[in-house]
Amino acid sequence: MRAIGPRAVEADTLGSCSLIALDRGRPADAEALARQALDADAKNNAAVLQSSFDVLARACFAQNKMSEAADAVARMLAIEGQPMRNTLSVAATVARRDELKSPSDAIRRLRAAIDDATTRGYVSQALETRLALGETEIRTGHREAGRARLAALEADAMKKGFGFVARKAREARHP
Repeated sequence: MRAIGPRAVEADTLGSCSLIALDRGRPADAEALARQALDADAKNNAAVLQSSFDVLARACFAQNKMSEAADAVARMLAIEGQPMRNTLSVAATVARRDELKSPSDAIRRLRAAIDDATTRGYVSQALETRLALGETEIRTGHREAGRARLAALEADAMKKGFGFVARKAREARHP
């Protein structure tokens, strides 16, 4: 296992702060923090780099900066050699990009990622991707299916001890 250096730790920490800002409804702050993470030497650690581009894309999507978000997704996907867990973690962001061109492709991608995460035992990634699927269904006109999916997700997430995902499912169901 390769050791992570102090600059990569800084980049990872900035990425975590970016996720918190995004969750608190501050996408501009999240974008700035993600860009700082990329500047803080994330380039020396592929996992940190991928995570930084992921949160940058999500922050740009939240601000309707679609071309910047798509660029961040493309750069994230260009990173090779990531473990399956990382690939599953970014599936929702990739599907969000795909949603712009083909909502049905995005939904198919999310369903496949859920199946893959479930089969491999990645509970957190499966729950997060189910959240993304419900949100995508609502955004693309399948409101009832999306709300039903989010209600089931809320119950499952609470039962499995993932209160954060349960809260996000509840909030997405009742914006």
